[in-house]
Amino acid sequence: MKALKTALRNLFKRLGYEVRKIHDFGYENAIIYNQQQAVNAYYADEKLVQHYVDTEVEAQLSNIKYWLGAFTIDLSSKKVLDAACGTGHALKLFGKLFPTAQLFGTEYTAASLQLAKQLNRNAEIVLLDIYDNWDGRTFDAIFCQLVLEHLEYPEKSVLTLWSMLENGGFLYLSVPDGRQDNFTGHIHFWSEESLLLFLKAHLPKNTSLQVGLLPDTLTLFAYIRKD
Repeated sequence: MKALKTALRNLFKRLGYEVRKIHDFGYENAIIYNQQQAVNAYYADEKLVQHYVDTEVEAQLSNIKYWLGAFTIDLSSKKVLDAACGTGHALKLFGKLFPTAQLFGTEYTAASLQLAKQLNRNAEIVLLDIYDNWDGRTFDAIFCQLVLEHLEYPEKSVLTLWSMLENGGFLYLSVPDGRQDNFTGHIHFWSEESLLLFLKAHLPKNTSLQVGLLPDTLTLFAYIRKD
């Protein structure tokens, strides 16, 4: 059966078509799917969380490890925030790679906050909406990974994160490549070009900004410096 599917997919590709499976989510629309109650229910379901960890987390961590190396990023002794940190696996990676980094995280729901805290005993992680500033705190590096596509107002979150960034620091964003993303639970879909235009429209003029594709070829990144 697998060989037949591959043969059919290759045939359609030669004809100029691409076959994709639509990943549905069981909600009326993407906005409802991304509301706090639904997100909390997701993170409270052990089977769903384990499936997410098994199928997606490793690729995300590989992407961030590649990016850190490609841009020679050293987070040692830096104040590092992972905004909307999910299960907390990226924070755990930062702690492993940079033991002297000061680690912070925010999460949207009680269930995800509990998971992230269990995985990161030495990080300060709080319940905070991605649109809200953390009591005027500032950070040397802020990561926000695979979050913006779920938000009704992603521009508001970008400006909030920018406001929490120290001068000389950087903001790292990642989103699915909208030309390949087929998940109907996402509200926004960006290409490499449209992500760049979106950020330029909402960040201060002349901001140092770079957008590119990560090694999984499914995820875009934006590297934004506050010089």
